[in-house]
Amino acid sequence: KLIQQALPLEDYYIKTITADLDLESAKGKTTALRELLPVIRGVGNSTEREDYLLQLARLLKIPERALKEEFQRAQGIQPSIAQAPSLFADPEKAETATFSPGPEEHCLALIIGQPEILYQLNQKLVKNGVDVLAVEDFQKTENGAIFLAVKHWAVNESATLDDLLQRVDKHIEGRLANLLDLWGRQPEQSGKYVEEQLPQLVLRIRKQRWKQQIKDLRALLGEALATGDREAALQYKTLVSEISNVKLNKLEKAQNALSINGRRMTEEKYLK
Repeated sequence: KLIQQALPLEDYYIKTITADLDLESAKGKTTALRELLPVIRGVGNSTEREDYLLQLARLLKIPERALKEEFQRAQGIQPSIAQAPSLFADPEKAETATFSPGPEEHCLALIIGQPEILYQLNQKLVKNGVDVLAVEDFQKTENGAIFLAVKHWAVNESATLDDLLQRVDKHIEGRLANLLDLWGRQPEQSGKYVEEQLPQLVLRIRKQRWKQQIKDLRALLGEALATGDREAALQYKTLVSEISNVKLNKLEKAQNALSINGRRMTEEKYLK
């Protein structure tokens, strides 16, 4: 009778491992996935394996499709890029007023959803005469910190979202969850489309940053002139000229080149 009432080994593991975890938190969900995905991977029957994945998705309150894609990543199988996993996105956090996604957030979401695109992005930027994407391109400190984590995470082709979560500090886990959710809510797009649009997005972010720098430098220039600090005024004036006449000029040339290439590719597509 005891044998008949005994739980299957996999059910026992699920029950035992999740018993002391806070499954409402990103950390608790991450721990559960790290411990349980290898257990589910060991289930020989594919139907039973699907059932356990469904059970785990419901238990952790995450999309079943996203969990399956993460399961594939853990097995070394590249999931479809059309839909991104949004495993750790907390709906309550994702909808808070403090998270208002702009160009920086959309850029990070695209890279997190398709980490292999970062290398292609940097190649295209260099080819068009501008620097690779760097932490300095992000005006928001939290976004810069996440970019550094993503940059190192993306190098490993077999890396999972669990690995990425381990790289970020606890205080920005919520922002990472929001970025994952943002990627998951993106309309279905081909990898080629993202590859063409992402460089333009990066250049818009960089242009915005440099324009803000010019504004700040002009304010400092005004203060220096008002106080009679000619040396400081000359330095600020030189910096404004360098950004306006060199950096922005080079950036706008790259934007034009990318736009021409994009239009050409679109025309070729419809002419075929």
